[in-house]
Amino acid sequence: ANNRGVLVHRDIKQGNIMVTTEGVLKVGDFGLTNEIRAAEEIRKEDRTYEESQLPFEGAIISVSRGFGTPTYMAPEQFSERLLKHVKHPIYPVGTACDIFAFGLVLYEMLKGKHAYYTELGTDRETWDKAHRIASSVSFHPAYVYYVYYFLKSINLNITESISDNKELDNLILKCIKKDPNERYKSF
Repeated sequence: ANNRGVLVHRDIKQGNIMVTTEGVLKVGDFGLTNEIRAAEEIRKEDRTYEESQLPFEGAIISVSRGFGTPTYMAPEQFSERLLKHVKHPIYPVGTACDIFAFGLVLYEMLKGKHAYYTELGTDRETWDKAHRIASSVSFHPAYVYYVYYFLKSINLNITESISDNKELDNLILKCIKKDPNERYKSF
């Protein structure tokens, strides 16, 4: 769908990937995509980005951000309010978001755990920082989880090998680069 210019899924995760009896992978749950597309048509927001600012030619972009499963969202996919508050670069939401999530799914398939999870559980330092940021951005108590996973995404630094295959490891590491311009341009 990305390659056909149809959409950016925004919610690639293991729960939305199915395997047919023939062994073919299928991505499901396009509800979020359809809702966002409909909302954007209604709002007709002005685009924040000029064509010259796009990360690459033919990028599928959207003005809506902040939607998805935070544990699989790319850094640029989080809300603009949060990105501005922490002075993070604001990139268009596009195919690169789905590629980031796909890299996290591949990592999880190979390692048996999500890339953000440590052996000790919650990263206390990041959790404390998320509390400080969340309290200055939102009054909603659950917002701290959202900020926590944003911080995990921008601080993701995998140094150990993921598998026995160096090429596969390099593919995953390129998918989960923090800067969308450094990720693959398409699937």
